[in-house]
Amino acid sequence: MKEGFMSTKRSLLMVSLKKYNLTKLFHYEETDDITIAIEREKRMKKWYRKWKIELIEKDNPQWIDLAEDWYNEIPDQVGDDSSIL
Repeated sequence: MKEGFMSTKRSLLMVSLKKYNLTKLFHYEETDDITIAIEREKRMKKWYRKWKIELIEKDNPQWIDLAEDWYNEIPDQVGDDSSIL
């Protein structure tokens, strides 16, 4: 079950990376409630860029990539999906 979950998570991550051309993660929030997560994301999308930067710098002032070692199997080239199929 864990492998299936991780596979799904990798696939979703790859879709997000490609769609938004993302390469680094500077801030994230965790919750067990998907409704809360979706509502938070909708609110934050309406934020000014300055507010988003302040949020990141509050907890990650060095702008360190928080996901640097999360998924070593994700290819360096975001467009290369061959390793997750």
